[in-house]
Amino acid sequence: MRNRFALLCAPVLLVGVMITGSGAADASLPTGANPVPVTSFAVTSGVDGHLHPAASISGKVLSAVAGLPVAGNVTLFKHGNPIDYTNPDFATGNYFFGGLAAAPDYAVCVDYAIGGSSTSGYLNRCYQTAAWNGRTVPIGANLVPLSSGQQETGIDILMPSAAAITGTVRSPSGTGLAYVTVIAHNRNTGQDFFGMTSGGGQYDLRGLTYSSHGYSVCFDGRSVLSGIGFLPRCYGNVAWDGDRSAIPAAATPVSVTLGATHSGIGIRLRQGGAISGTVRDPHTGDLVPYAELTIFDSSGTHIWDTATNAQGHYVARGLAAANGYHVCERPHDMTVSVSYHGECWRNVSWNGRSLPGGTNPISVRLGQSHTGINLTPDSIVRNLGSISGTVREQDTAQPLQNADVVVFTSGGSFVAQVLTSPTGHYSVTNLRASPTGYVVCAKATGASSAAPTPPTGWAPRCYDDVRWTGGQPPSGATRVPLNPGQNRAGVSITLRTGGAVSGTLTEFGTSTPAGGVKVQVFTPGGVPVAGANSAYADGTYSITGLTPSAGYVVCFDGRHVLSSAGYRPQCYSDWAWNGTP
Repeated sequence: MRNRFALLCAPVLLVGVMITGSGAADASLPTGANPVPVTSFAVTSGVDGHLHPAASISGKVLSAVAGLPVAGNVTLFKHGNPIDYTNPDFATGNYFFGGLAAAPDYAVCVDYAIGGSSTSGYLNRCYQTAAWNGRTVPIGANLVPLSSGQQETGIDILMPSAAAITGTVRSPSGTGLAYVTVIAHNRNTGQDFFGMTSGGGQYDLRGLTYSSHGYSVCFDGRSVLSGIGFLPRCYGNVAWDGDRSAIPAAATPVSVTLGATHSGIGIRLRQGGAISGTVRDPHTGDLVPYAELTIFDSSGTHIWDTATNAQGHYVARGLAAANGYHVCERPHDMTVSVSYHGECWRNVSWNGRSLPGGTNPISVRLGQSHTGINLTPDSIVRNLGSISGTVREQDTAQPLQNADVVVFTSGGSFVAQVLTSPTGHYSVTNLRASPTGYVVCAKATGASSAAPTPPTGWAPRCYDDVRWTGGQPPSGATRVPLNPGQNRAGVSITLRTGGAVSGTLTEFGTSTPAGGVKVQVFTPGGVPVAGANSAYADGTYSITGLTPSAGYVVCFDGRHVLSSAGYRPQCYSDWAWNGTP
C-alpha cells in the first residue's frame, strides 16, 4: 500500500532484476496456475499473459462553496477496508484510482483538505456528502459499485468549510512562545485537534467540526525548547496537568461557526520548574547522547518524556511544583556494540516499564531548575566480529563484482547486505557473536562484473554450495557460527549458471502490448523470488538468474500501469489472482 501522503510515481522498467522476498508463503496464489519449469542454461519462453482491463474510479475534489479545486488525501475503501491512497491534482482537483476489481461497495473519502476558497479548512467527507471521522466508512456514505472493467467517472466530492480557532501564546512578560502544543477539544464529540505555535507564538487550528457546546482549548508549554518551560494551562486560565485524555471541563468554552475563524483565543502561560542533568557511561566517563528519559510523579504516574541532547545533557521542562518526582533512563542500544541498562535516580535498576521501588524523590520549585540529577546506567560492550569471503562464477572461477551478499540469522531474519568489490571480495562487519550461526547467500545480476554474464544469468547460492531461490534462506543452509570479536574469513560462494523465463503481455483479445506490468516469480510455496516490468514498447519481459526448479508460479500485476486504468492481476495460464504479494 502506498504512503497516503505520497503522489504516485511512474514505474521503472526492470529487466531480470532479482528481489528478496519476505519469505512468507502467499496462500492467495491461485492453485490452478500452470507451473513454469526452469533449467540451467535455458530460457523458458512463451510464458505470456493476456490481461483483462481493470476497473477505475475517478472524480474531482472541490470546495463546496466556490467549486474550486482542493488538495488533500483521498482514501479508497473496499469491503470497508482502506486499500489505496492518492492525492488530487492541486490545479484541477482530479483524482484517479485504477487497477480495480469488480466489487459492489467501494467508498471514496477525503481528509486533510487544503486550498480552494476556505480560510478555515474543510470538514472530512465521503462521497457524496457523508461526514467522515478519518478512519472508518460512515453508514451514510454513498457506495460505488464496479463491474468488471468498468470506468466509473464523475465521483466528485464537495468539501464543506470547517471552523478555525487562532490566537497567540505568550510568556508572563508578553513574549510570544514558540513550540507550544495547542489542543482544541470538541466538547460534543470528544474529538481532539492539534497544532503548535510558530516563532511569534501564533497558532492556527483549522478543519474543526461543529460543536454546539464549543471547544476547550488547552496549551502545553512543556514542549518549549529553551529555558525551564511553562505550565500546561487551558483557555480561561484553568489549571491542567497536561494529560491529553483528561481535558478539564472547567475550561472556558470557545464557540465556533463553520466557515469562520474565532480569533484572539490566547493565553499567558505561567513559568514552571525543571529537572536537569546528564547521562554518563560509568566505565568510560563519556556523556551519552539521545538517551530517552521518563518523568514520574509521586504516585508513580508517567507524566512526561525527554531525552539527552547531542552532548548528553537533558532538561525536563514545565513541571509543577512538587516534592516527589522521579527520573528514569530507558534501556536502549547506543550502537550495535554498546547497550545501556535502564536506571532511575539514584542507581536503581529499571526495566523500562513501571516505576521501581527505592527511587529517590526530586523536588521542583516554580521558576527554578533542580540541577545535578545525573544518571550513570551500566553498559554492555560487545566485541563485534565479521564474515568475509569471495563470490565467483563456476565456469571460469572469475570473481563477480557488485554481487549482492545477504546475511541472515540462523532463524532467517535479515541482518545485512553488501556488494562485492572488483575482486569479488566482500566483508560484513559489526556482527554480534552467534553460537547458532549466520546464513550467508549471494546473487548477481552481472552489472560491472569482470566475468561476462551468461544469457540466463547466475542462479543465487548460499555458502557451502546450497541452492537458494533468492528469497528466504533454505532451511538446510550451512550456518556460520561467530565468536565474540572473531573475523571469520573464507566464507566464499560460487554461483552457477541459472535459468530464465520470458514472455509477452498483451491486452486480452488484442495484440496491443501491455507495458509497465509488474511480473513476479514465486516458488511453488508462494515465496516471491524475482521480478521485472514488461516493456512499454512491445510488452515483453525477461527474468534471468533463476535457480532451476520444476515449477515456478509466474504472475502479472498491472493495477498501477501509468496513465491508464491498468489490468486485473492474474497468473500464467489466465488464472485470476488478487495481486497480494
